[in-house]
Amino acid sequence: MNFNSDFLYYNALQSRFEANNSNYEIINKIHGYEGERIVDNHLKLHGDIVYKHNLEFIATNPFQIDFLIVHNNQISILEVKHYYGDFEFFDQYIQSTHHNRYPSPFIQLKKGKINLQQILLELDINLPINEYLIFSNSTFTANLQFQNAHKYF
Repeated sequence: MNFNSDFLYYNALQSRFEANNSNYEIINKIHGYEGERIVDNHLKLHGDIVYKHNLEFIATNPFQIDFLIVHNNQISILEVKHYYGDFEFFDQYIQSTHHNRYPSPFIQLKKGKINLQQILLELDINLPINEYLIFSNSTFTANLQFQNAHKYF
């Protein structure tokens, strides 16, 4: 499946689940696709940006990158989160005001960068990699609860 058909598929499934359904994994996937669609549409507005969406790497440590952009002799990784509401950030996880916990997206982003650096090293490609975390939902707010928060923002 490609991005559009995946999104349509999950969007069709959404009508079968109520908001309070216990199957958070599918609901989170749907929200993730919504956020990625927002970023994808934004990137498409700028025709000169070379990017690839939803890359899955099968390596020593398999990993996935939401968006990979190659520009100005550098690579940028975009990790998109479409969380809504208020969140507290801790060193290893983030938590919503509804007490839903998710692994820290900063850790995911850092792992993606390290794994991509390893692949580029094996290919003898020496480009700097910048990583960016994008919160695509306008209702998202962050409350930082950990030391060295300036490293992330």
